[in-house]
Amino acid sequence: MSPAMQEVLEREEYNGGRVANRFRYIFALFFALLAYLNVRGATGDALANYSALGAYVAVTIVQTLLLRRASRTVMRSLNYVGIVLDFAIILSLLLFYTYDISPDNPGFAIKNSVLWLFLLPLAMTAIQFQTRPLGLALFLFMLIYFSLVAATLLGDTPHTTDWKEYVLGPAIILTDILFTRSSAVAGLGLVLMYVIYRAIRMVRRIGEIEAQKTSLSRYFSPDVVDEITREGDSMVGGRQPVTVLFSDIRDFTAMSEGMDTEELAHFLGEFRERMARAIFAQNGTLDKFIGDAIMATFGTPRPSGIPGEDARHAVDAARGMQSELLRWNEERIAAGQRPVRIGIGLHTGEVFAGNVGSGSRLEYTVIGDAVNTASRIESLCKKLDSVLLISEQVYELANRPADASRMPRVRVKGKAEPLQVYRIGVKLSELTAAS
Repeated sequence: MSPAMQEVLEREEYNGGRVANRFRYIFALFFALLAYLNVRGATGDALANYSALGAYVAVTIVQTLLLRRASRTVMRSLNYVGIVLDFAIILSLLLFYTYDISPDNPGFAIKNSVLWLFLLPLAMTAIQFQTRPLGLALFLFMLIYFSLVAATLLGDTPHTTDWKEYVLGPAIILTDILFTRSSAVAGLGLVLMYVIYRAIRMVRRIGEIEAQKTSLSRYFSPDVVDEITREGDSMVGGRQPVTVLFSDIRDFTAMSEGMDTEELAHFLGEFRERMARAIFAQNGTLDKFIGDAIMATFGTPRPSGIPGEDARHAVDAARGMQSELLRWNEERIAAGQRPVRIGIGLHTGEVFAGNVGSGSRLEYTVIGDAVNTASRIESLCKKLDSVLLISEQVYELANRPADASRMPRVRVKGKAEPLQVYRIGVKLSELTAAS
């Protein structure tokens, strides 16, 4: 679990403690009203009830003060102390009524409605989204309950199978006190523990998904990010056909020399945002930024499955990048700034695509000869007076774009055979002259 997620859960535990503490004041008012209505004229009963109420209020006030001052670690320990004190108060009241009203029949304690007050601290622990205090409360209830059952069985309490005699008389039904009541409380406690476990697990899962989405959004379009997180794609990697796009800014060194650091950072930030928007619009993956250069891939993390579709998306993304740049240049020229020109190269081939690195330094990327070839093609843009050049593989897969012009074969570094490339759109010199 990430430190941020751990902090969120700890904060919610603390907030749950504050909410539970407020509920205690509500319960205290309710108990005060019950004590007044039920024990008028009975001095012993009044003393017992008001003493238990006073102890409960005292524990509540102490908790309130500690919530304001104690650390979260101390509060976790005090939660257990509070549960034990609550059980001790309720048990004292239950034993008082049992020995005051029916000292010869311990079974009275099991039938007394005070017994069900033990459910309150058990339920209050659930508000704090902590399973261990809830487990302690459930354990204490079972310990107290079966201790009372044992005292009942060892005493002179009569047994019966008649429910009327059981409910209205002194006798007990053995199966009910041994199994039915204990099973009901145990079931309630286990369900609450599972609900808390599920809630915590859900919060963790949501946090992990959001963190994963934040990380993946650096590379993938929103639709692809949703698909990956929904399907739980591990992205461990493998070999697959991919169309690679390389782009960089023409004469960037000369352009950046007249900018200060802040202006350059703003320029690159806006340029990257506009180019990424065009890439994501065609379900492309933004592999990396390298200064003014951009590397993107199409067909990652998985190929589309439709022949030629990834190559067509790459060509459309390159066109979109030019359109974004045209709109940006209109704004820049209107503001008296120098227009921006780019070169783009596309190539399709088989690569390794997946997470590369180790530990927290994992990064999604593609590796292979197709990457180097796309980079070489992009570097030809200036030499061949082009804005967008595509390889013959992309040309064929993209259904031979109508505005593609066949260029002379060119030798590039690392290739034994000359490359056949195609120019799409206008020449770089024509675009420069038009602006």
